[in-house]
Parts: sequence; C-alpha cells; structure tokens
Amino acid sequence: MNEHTLDRVRYRNFYFDVRRTSPTARTWLNATRPTRNIGTQHPHPDAHVAIAHSFDVLIHLHAIHEATLPKP
Repeated sequence: MNEHTLDRVRYRNFYFDVRRTSPTARTWLNATRPTRNIGTQHPHPDAHVAIAHSFDVLIHLHAIHEATLPKP
C-alpha cells in the first residue's frame, strides 16, 4: 500500500507537489498500488491508484479523526 511507504517519511504530516518530483520518486508515484483515499465518504474501500496519474498535490496526515460539532 502507498500508506506504508508514506508513513516512513521523516515528517509525520506533509504535502508535496506530485508534478515536481525527482525521477526516482516519479517512478514510484507512477506505479499502481492499493491506496486509501479519505474524502467525503469514509470508510471507503481501498482502490488501486497511481498517485502521479490521480493527484497534483498529495497531503499525507498520519492520524485523522471525525469532526466534532461545537456545543450550542
């Protein structure tokens, strides 16, 4: 999974422009792998995605949680 490799990056939370990467990173980003994509629908089944073909910017957050409503 892409998350396994992204979790090994030195920074816990990060973002980067997928269009501006080194040739080594570009090769990795062009490969199709199971990917967890958390958007407005969660949980959502993992999909096979090549990051470079699907995104311009990647935002990786190590931990997330649901939003909480403010008390009235």
